[in-house]
Amino acid sequence: IYAGSLPRTKIIKTFRPSENEFKRLYDKFSNTLKCPCSQVAIQYSYFTNIDVKFHEVCESQFITQDWIDSVYHVNVSIIPPNDVRTVMSNFWQFIRSFCNLTKETFTDAYTDFNATILLTPVTQSQFFIETNVEASLNFSVTSAVSNLKRNLFISRETTLVNGFMSSLATNYHMESVYYASLPNTANFQSRAKIFEDKCVCSNLRGCPRPVSIFDLNTKSIETNVTGMIFDCLLVDGVLASSLDCFYQSSCLSLLQNEAIIPIGVQPLNASSRFTQTTTIEQLLNAYAQAGIFNKFDGILNDRNISSRFPMNRDFGTMLNELLIEDWISNVSYNNYFDKCAPLSCSFTIEQKFDWFYVFANILGLYGGLSVGLKLILPVIVSLILLTLRQISNRFRIRPDCQLAQTNENVKSNSE
Repeated sequence: IYAGSLPRTKIIKTFRPSENEFKRLYDKFSNTLKCPCSQVAIQYSYFTNIDVKFHEVCESQFITQDWIDSVYHVNVSIIPPNDVRTVMSNFWQFIRSFCNLTKETFTDAYTDFNATILLTPVTQSQFFIETNVEASLNFSVTSAVSNLKRNLFISRETTLVNGFMSSLATNYHMESVYYASLPNTANFQSRAKIFEDKCVCSNLRGCPRPVSIFDLNTKSIETNVTGMIFDCLLVDGVLASSLDCFYQSSCLSLLQNEAIIPIGVQPLNASSRFTQTTTIEQLLNAYAQAGIFNKFDGILNDRNISSRFPMNRDFGTMLNELLIEDWISNVSYNNYFDKCAPLSCSFTIEQKFDWFYVFANILGLYGGLSVGLKLILPVIVSLILLTLRQISNRFRIRPDCQLAQTNENVKSNSE
């Protein structure tokens, strides 16, 4: 009875559990439940789908070829390099290129993620699977972003170190050089651009400054374009810029009045989680993750959606956030469970008092005694009988010996 009152571990096994039965058992016995999968290796693509909404700029009118052509100005050679007319067309070409580049990059990343195999020797809970999917997807995205940044860095450094001239000659320009020894030969030499503040574009840090609207007669600045940054390399300026101007009707009106952009252009929708001053680089980072997952075409102007980015966030910072407005990982646990297909489950429970156990032990004890007595009692009885027989024989011999001795003594006395 005392042994039966002690805690006792009991193993219970069930066969071919359903998904609901597994969840019920997991809720009660998660610490000891083990359900081996019949298929250990499962691809993420079988049970995972991703829905992502990304920044509206990559679906806006501003990256269309019609817009890029409409803001292109032919005679940029007579305009200061940081004038908006010089950089506007190329500004949006870069943004469009970044959008396309991130789509291609993350198409590969998402393909790699889908091909990744999840190893689960035992059936895992829905929470574990969903958490694992998020972690694996984030790892794939982070790796892709790192590759994208590295390629961008290599391209930039190669251009700087080799002194390549940009298409708009914003970093270097050609000067004719006269050599007396070659009077009839046209000679040209590349020279780094030098600005009024003595900043030289051969400087690896560049010469960042606001994009402005210049008076073409006096070459003086009339006003700066909100959020737009110029640099010796146009890509650096784009990454440091924000889209602030293109969210404001007043800024667009200013550009229209200067005949820089067409009449009737609608601003971007400020309901985006990316703000008006979010820079292109920040947008690029976020868009990189979202580009291949876009399933929200046509709803980019939903004004009920609030941005999670401050309005003064530059585009370069948003590059680290992959331009994502919303990310939903759809994990079909049912598909995972079907692939795993556990054939059995086992778990343990503790019982403090089990009458059946007590009864079985008593029977076992009784059965053990019976067998033991059957083996021992015949030996004991035989020993007892042998001892009694020896004692009995001893008592029979002693009287005969005494009688013989007495007769002998009488005979000797008579003589």
